[in-house]
Amino acid sequence: MSYNKLFFAIFIFIADLFSQSAGSFSRIGFDSRTIAIGNSAVALINSPNSAYHNPATLAFTKNKESNLTFAFLSLDRNFKTLNYLQNIEPRGAFSLGLISSGVSNIDKRDSDGSELGNMDIYENQYYLTFANRFKDNFSAGITIKINHANLYDKLSSIIPGFDFGILYSFNDNLNFGLTIKDVGSKYKWDTSNLYGEYGNSSVNQFPQIMRAGFSYFVENYKILLLGEVFSFNKNYYFRFGNEFQLTDNFAVSFGVDKYSSNSLNPISPAFGATFLYPFNEYNFKISYAYVIESFNLFNAHWITLATSWK
Repeated sequence: MSYNKLFFAIFIFIADLFSQSAGSFSRIGFDSRTIAIGNSAVALINSPNSAYHNPATLAFTKNKESNLTFAFLSLDRNFKTLNYLQNIEPRGAFSLGLISSGVSNIDKRDSDGSELGNMDIYENQYYLTFANRFKDNFSAGITIKINHANLYDKLSSIIPGFDFGILYSFNDNLNFGLTIKDVGSKYKWDTSNLYGEYGNSSVNQFPQIMRAGFSYFVENYKILLLGEVFSFNKNYYFRFGNEFQLTDNFAVSFGVDKYSSNSLNPISPAFGATFLYPFNEYNFKISYAYVIESFNLFNAHWITLATSWK
């Protein structure tokens, strides 16, 4: 057995033991703005990428928008997202896009150290979101996701999953959101193509996570306050964020992700800024976020480029 095959056999075994962490790439975040507010966007409306956090928020979309995000991460990881959305008259909206993560150009060698070329590992999530406002202050949405992972030649998984969400708007400034994510999401591996009769199959379930939170805009001071809570691995986690709108075209943000009831789990603070440049009927935006990652020696930089129009 070559060294690289042995490595992936061990990898699958470990992943099977810790299957509750499957699909962790899809829970990192989506874009710079929501990253900078601590990922606390389950009740954030009028934000093009908040549907990643709660599909029901998409129903408040008024424009069309496309955006692209790059995250510069440590340990040679690559991460990017792509999204397009638009409203559907009279009260609906849809969004489609991609979350992609992986490591490229991994050196393959056999047990004797001989080079076998390079390989890539990737996990992709393709999604389609629909949302509708059933009343002026109430919306519901659903996201259909295809989770596609490739770990090695002839070792991949393609399985669908779903997110569901609702949002209630108490008034123009205060909103409450609730969502359940990754219903049915999982990876299913079959190593019989690699090892023949010695191969087997295993399933890594994505954890189903229910998130609840609020957003409140302090209109007099142009400050957006956000917070949410969810449970994971028998611990409660909290997220907080705020955004200060300094001018009509410039805002700064600060947030805290992964604040836990378990004091041993480190938090993940983030800082960011968003700049808007209107030109004719278009609005061009660039957002940046700096993230202090948990359990990591290095920090992350996120950049989002976006264009919106009527």
